[in-house]
Amino acid sequence: MIKYLHLYFTLLLLAVCGSSWAQSLTITFGKSASPTAISSSTKASTVVTSGTEYLLTQPFSNVQNAHYGHLSTAIRLGISGSGGTLSLALADAYHVYATSITVKAQLCDATKSASLSVNGLTDKKVASSESDISFTLDGHEITQIDL
Repeated sequence: MIKYLHLYFTLLLLAVCGSSWAQSLTITFGKSASPTAISSSTKASTVVTSGTEYLLTQPFSNVQNAHYGHLSTAIRLGISGSGGTLSLALADAYHVYATSITVKAQLCDATKSASLSVNGLTDKKVASSESDISFTLDGHEITQIDL
């Protein structure tokens, strides 16, 4: 869960490992002229510019204070001092046995602080410049990604 104000995700990378192979799924978010709210009825094709095949047509749930765009390829979690949450449901063909999830994240406002949790794993601090935040998983099946 996001603990503080303004967090941007610029790219979501899910690294997975099967019994004898490794696969990476990359999901890239699109731009818009102004922040546009994401809701549970938002279609993946509206928000995602690359990687829509990895997601359900309407993949979003548990949405709170989540927006996309605003002149960057990002989703924004949190607004006006409140944190944000978002779950992304993977398409059935892409339920994976994940060993790690890496999120490119950046604070929207460098004077604030924020932390990030993915799929209930321990919060990690988000930097003021874009950087990768990696979470190690135990290899169990992932059907959605909870931010």
